Amino acid sequence: MRVVVRNGTGREMVDLLLEDVARLLPRLQRQSAPVRGTEAAGFDHASARRRKA
Repeated sequence: MRVVVRNGTGREMVDLLLEDVARLLPRLQRQSAPVRGTEAAGFDHASARRRKA
């Protein structure tokens, strides 16, 4: 997992992120492999730029 944190992100937001990761970690550890497909699609900056143009 890669997390990019924006400069100026407050401690409250980081705490919320860590709580979410801790809550989901057992589920992620049970997976035998990464989940792929439309339901698991991540954000793609290049695609977002093309849609705006």
